[in-house]
Amino acid sequence: MSLKNIPVSLCLAFSLAFSSIVMAEDESVSSKAERLASKPTEGAPADLNVITRRAKLTEDQAVQQLKYMTVQAWKRIEAELKDKGSFQAFGLTLSPTGEFKPVFIAYQGNMPNEIQMDALVRNMKAIADTRSVWAVGIMYVTGFEQEDGSWAKRIGVVAEHIAGWAKAWSYPYKVDESGELRIGNSRMVDMDPVYFTRPQ
Repeated sequence: MSLKNIPVSLCLAFSLAFSSIVMAEDESVSSKAERLASKPTEGAPADLNVITRRAKLTEDQAVQQLKYMTVQAWKRIEAELKDKGSFQAFGLTLSPTGEFKPVFIAYQGNMPNEIQMDALVRNMKAIADTRSVWAVGIMYVTGFEQEDGSWAKRIGVVAEHIAGWAKAWSYPYKVDESGELRIGNSRMVDMDPVYFTRPQ
């Protein structure tokens, strides 16, 4: 699979894999995201001290760091989701010291979604190639038209760890007429690593 085709295939996979929306009641988006991520690493920054560059991570350790990165990303989009009902796609990075940093594309306001996603994929690949971060990812909005003509929106998260594991989450969501943001249940899906490729 080429990097250029990843966003399209991910959107299609998420659209087919998650069909019903189960909305949360009286729970903040950040706390819901944290709970849905199966108890991600708590605290800021992530506790990476027990792992050195030479240590071999277990899948569980790597996934906990991906979940921590995802929760930090959720905290950045909560207000914008409530205000606008959507957000611009952005990249995620997690440093070896546990610091989360988002990556945005300049002048992406009027840029078509496909071009935004392609640019983000290329940027995350370039960052991963430096091997200076523990994890990279992308967070974006996708969705599909339902039979009644309305749109079922989803927040997609694709995250990959330098140790060789990649995971994806898709959260159904909606902003109701009162401006309340509700997100539905998600599950973690295994992905093939594409960013942290090993030198040939």
